[in-house]
Amino acid sequence: MERLAPRPELLVGRSTEVAEDAEQRARKLLGRHPTLVATEVVDLIAQRETSLALEEYGKRRLEGQANDNYSQQPGLTVYLTHQGSERVVEMCKREGYPITETQIEEVIPDLVALKLPRGVYGMGMGGAQFYQEASADWERSNRADKPFALGYDDVVRIEGNANELWQNVNYNWDGTPKKTDSR
Repeated sequence: MERLAPRPELLVGRSTEVAEDAEQRARKLLGRHPTLVATEVVDLIAQRETSLALEEYGKRRLEGQANDNYSQQPGLTVYLTHQGSERVVEMCKREGYPITETQIEEVIPDLVALKLPRGVYGMGMGGAQFYQEASADWERSNRADKPFALGYDDVVRIEGNANELWQNVNYNWDGTPKKTDSR
């Protein structure tokens, strides 16, 4: 299933900044020794460091160690545990702004997709804060309505329409819990 595999655009994140930083660090270090390292070698090493940094960053992003902690713009899909989806449906119904059947879909038995076409998120302070509807000028005003909150354990992944990604470090991409070393 395509939802159980990462879309390449979600892994981009801060790649540009990561690449530039790796290149600058390599050039700064090697630039201290102009009589020892030829310019061509500096260029090759800087390119190699950039490639290695991008590869490492992509892995970290996939593992949930390089997350986007808030929405850049409205629109997202939240992948929840089955229990998390039940909590959201109950919470929003109780608050008077229920989740519709068209917004929620079981991807596999332990992974449920919740679509919030105008929704936004923010992570921190032990959990995830969501709003079902952000204002049309959200990027400027940061106004949003219909809030609900979940603990980190309920959220497997968030994919924003602006390619934001928040991946829970305790879950695999398909929603299965990661095995922990019990030494």
